[in-house]
Amino acid sequence: MVCLLISEVELKLRMQVPPKPRHHALKRPYSPILKKQVERRVAEWSPQNKVNLWEISGQHEGDMLFHNFGRNGVIKKSERWPKGIIPYYITDDFSEEEKHIILDAMDTFNRKTCVKFRPYKKGDKDFITIVSQDAGCYSFVGHLDRGQVVNFQKQCLRHGTIMHELLHVLGFFHQHSASERDDFITINWNNIKKGNENQFGKNNTTNFGEPYDYESVMHYSTLAFSKNKEPTIIPLRDGVEIGQRRGASVIDLNKVRKMYRCKKLKNNRLWRKKIHKRRG
Repeated sequence: MVCLLISEVELKLRMQVPPKPRHHALKRPYSPILKKQVERRVAEWSPQNKVNLWEISGQHEGDMLFHNFGRNGVIKKSERWPKGIIPYYITDDFSEEEKHIILDAMDTFNRKTCVKFRPYKKGDKDFITIVSQDAGCYSFVGHLDRGQVVNFQKQCLRHGTIMHELLHVLGFFHQHSASERDDFITINWNNIKKGNENQFGKNNTTNFGEPYDYESVMHYSTLAFSKNKEPTIIPLRDGVEIGQRRGASVIDLNKVRKMYRCKKLKNNRLWRKKIHKRRG
């Protein structure tokens, strides 16, 4: 006997399929050779690898998509999810057990902040559709209109990686691109792969009064985009770790609470019941 946790709401609303998302990357101009390279690198990745899955996913800074590449890095109110509600639909690209991994990451935000990931309902104009139809793991940054895709190649289905992409969904950029980053890290430009220098730009973002976070799940690792296995990022504080992939840090969650003006935490936990399934 094995006990699985299933969202009752997910079961009730499973047949409510959203329309095709307006914002997706599946038909972008994309070299088939590059796609195969990304698929192979992600498939061969292991936890012993010093770079993170999102850093090798073939998008801007590894895993970020934008509906307008000309915009600046400021998170506008229109780019935040109204009332902190994020309707989601998880496609059948994933098994039930794989869906639980995604739901567990959503549940962390629902329990520890006031944002609420909930299943898509008919009539929702804005939503995320979670698929596994492309190479790598990636997301758009912030709230868009009429649906947006989040992609997870199966190797990306790890708690910290999913939380990383969901933080992009909520409207957060990578920590290493913060406007004040030069006070906290050094970028070794000579160690960066040729053509990838733009992956280390700075955004005019806000940290919502929180300190620079070396422990953020949004921080690049020391070897991100390295051409020679030498560090591309060196912390200016001794003894700190960057590029952890366990999950959102305390400061990551504080920023979510401040961005969405959480006055108090509600019990948004995904309601679940125990269902027993037999394995032969």
